[in-house]
Formats: sequence, structure tokens, C-alpha cells
Amino acid sequence: MSNNKPSKITQIFSDSDVKHGLSLFTDKVIRDTDVLAEKWNIIWLEKNDLLKEGKTTLKDIILTLEELVLGNAGVDAFEEIFKLIYAKLYDEWKAINDRNYDRARNDFPEDLKKAFEEPGYIRTLEDDHPLRNLYQLEFFVGDRNPEDVKRAISNLLDDVKREWSGVFEPTSEIKLRDTHLRVCVSFLEKIKLFNSNLQIIDEAFEYLVPQVSKKRDGQFFTGHPNCTKLYKTVHV
Repeated sequence: MSNNKPSKITQIFSDSDVKHGLSLFTDKVIRDTDVLAEKWNIIWLEKNDLLKEGKTTLKDIILTLEELVLGNAGVDAFEEIFKLIYAKLYDEWKAINDRNYDRARNDFPEDLKKAFEEPGYIRTLEDDHPLRNLYQLEFFVGDRNPEDVKRAISNLLDDVKREWSGVFEPTSEIKLRDTHLRVCVSFLEKIKLFNSNLQIIDEAFEYLVPQVSKKRDGQFFTGHPNCTKLYKTVHV
């Protein structure tokens, strides 16, 4: 059943984000000038985290992606979301453990504070300042075409398999089509998953797992064990 009432997620994201998410076959990315001017790093993510702002939940985003992409993508939604969550967690883990970010926290706390408070402050610093050389996140769309986004996310998944062995089979890969993956990433890029408690992920899994179980006779999955594994993995 469909109606003309906008979904909760389309009320949360800006018009540019929604247009980007719905335009599956275009390379054009609509971004406001402030976002274009910022480098994709952990500070940008902290400042734009929709979960922290309480504007949405991971479950709401997954519901929208299922409606827009995953439901007709011919893939296992649980498996593909699981891969994307791990790829994003790994990307955030690298950013948080970046030596330049660590230097900024320890040696330049005032600059770090201003970077969070004043748009464009980082661009006023010297080129060799650690805040000018933070790890650049890979889990984003920006102006990249679908093939480049697929390459970046696939590389993150390969890193996950190397660094966090046992989570995925060595042959695991992203099965979403490039254009579909690009949409998924566009909706997930502005949420920060690397938090001390994984209730937001658990809630999403509790929705996804029953959907998958209905399609797999004789098999049953639970969200909590997967979230426990996630928690232990990313907090090493």
C-alpha cells in the first residue's frame, strides 16, 4: 500500500539528500556549500551525526533503504546491511584511532574544540597541523560516481576481513549493484555508529532478523549475539 504522505525519513533529510537518495541512476550529488567545503573526517561526522541529534534511527534508515533499494535488489538485505555496518564501523575506528586525531586531542585541545565549534576553522591552520591531516573517511558519496563508491566500500570490507578475521568469509563481497550501493551509502554516511553502546544497531537487527528468518526455512538468527560480536570487535 502506498500513499502520498512523506515517510519519516524524507522529513528528516534535507531536500538535497532525498533527491540524491532517489536518483539511482545519476552521478550528480546535491550538497550544500558548507558540506562541500568540509573534508570528510571524524570531526565532520561528529558535527553532522543524525543519530546524536535525535533526528532519526538506524532502523528508520534501513526501513527507507528497504523501500527504495533493498526490497527489489535481489540480495539478502540482512547480509548486505551487516557488511555495510561493519565497513562503516571500521572506517570510523580508523578515524578515531588516527595518530593525527590523537595528537590533536593530546597536544592541541583548544584547536580541536574550535574545530567543532567554528565552521571552517581547520582551514585556517598551518598545513602541517594534525587537524589538517586527519584520516579521511571513505564511507561517503561526495562527488564520486557509483563505481568509485563501490570500490571504496569494497576496500573497507576487505580491510574488515583482514583486521577482524572470523566475522566474514574470505570470499565475502558487496553484492549490491553499484547504483544501489551508492544510495545506501548516501543515507548512512551522516550517522556515527562507533558509540559505547550499540542499542541503535541492536534495534535495527531486531527488525532485520525476523524478515530474514521468514525467508530461510529451518534457520533462526538473533540480533543480540551479532551485536555482542560487534561490540567486542570494535572495542579492542
